[in-house]
Amino acid sequence: MKFILAGKFPILLTLSLISAAYLPYIFEVFAIHNDYTLWGYDNQSGCCHPESIHLIYIGRLLGSVLLNLHVMFFVDVSDVAWARLVAGVIMFLIAMLLTRHMVRDAGMPYRVSIFLGSWIVLLPASVAYILWMMNFIPGPLTALLSILLYPLIRHRPEDRPTRWHLGKRQILGYMLLFGLFFVYPPNTMLYLAVPFSAALFSTREKWAQRRFDFIQQFVMAGLFSILYTLLVKLVQTHWFSHLSVFQNHWVGAQYKFEFSINPLDFWPRFEKFLELLFSLWGTVEFSIIGPWIVGCIIL
Repeated sequence: MKFILAGKFPILLTLSLISAAYLPYIFEVFAIHNDYTLWGYDNQSGCCHPESIHLIYIGRLLGSVLLNLHVMFFVDVSDVAWARLVAGVIMFLIAMLLTRHMVRDAGMPYRVSIFLGSWIVLLPASVAYILWMMNFIPGPLTALLSILLYPLIRHRPEDRPTRWHLGKRQILGYMLLFGLFFVYPPNTMLYLAVPFSAALFSTREKWAQRRFDFIQQFVMAGLFSILYTLLVKLVQTHWFSHLSVFQNHWVGAQYKFEFSINPLDFWPRFEKFLELLFSLWGTVEFSIIGPWIVGCIIL
C-alpha cells in the first residue's frame, strides 16, 4: 500500500487516463455480441450457458464453470454496466501491480513503469475486455490472477541460483497457474511481462540477480503450454468424442490438432497470420509481398 500511494500525481494521472477511456462503458446501457445470450435461458440457475459445452470441449473447463457463476448476477441489460465497472477497476489494479513489479524486479523508474503499466491495460484487447461483458472471466479476471500468482513462483535472489529449486511456495503457485490455463491460456501468460521487462530494462547488476528467474519462468511456461496442449488435444478431446453430449458438437478448424514436421505445411497458416498483421496491405496480392516481409523479419 505504501508503494501504491507513493507519488500521488502519476497515480491520479493514470487513474484519470483509464477512467477517461472506460467512462462511457459505465454509464451507457448496452450489451454486445454474445452478451445477449444471457437472456436466452435461465441464467439464474447457474447452468447451463449456451457456450458451456463448447468451452469444455476446447479445454476451458474451469472457464465454463466460472462463466455460469458470473452470469447469474445479471437480470437486465442495465446490470451489464456493473460488470464493466468491476472490470475497469481490475484493469487499474493490473496496471498498479505491473508498475510495482517493473520497479522492484526490473529497477525501472517509477514514472516510466506506471505509464508502461497503463499502456498495457489501454491496448485494444484490454479495452475489448471491458466493453465485452462475456470476456470478463477469460480477460480481466484471468489476467489479474496471473499477476497475483507471480510472487509465489518468482525466483528470489536468496533461492539457489545455480540449479532448479522449487519450494512449496513455488509448487503451489505453479499448480494454481496451470489451473488458469483451463480458464484462458493466453491471458494466463501475462505474468511473463514481469521477467520480460526485467530482461529488457534491468541494469547489469540487477539482471545478474533476475536472470535465473527469467529462464525459469519462460521454461515453465513452455512446459505448461506443451502439457496443456497434449492434455486437451490428445486426451480430453479423444475422451469427449465418445460422450453423447459432444458427438454432434461442431468446432472450428482453429481448435483441431494436427502434427507435421514438414515446414511447408505451416506456410498457409503463417500467411493468414501475416495477412491479418499487415491488413493495410489488403489490396496487394499477399503471395507477392509475403516472402519479402518474412525476409525483412528474419534480417
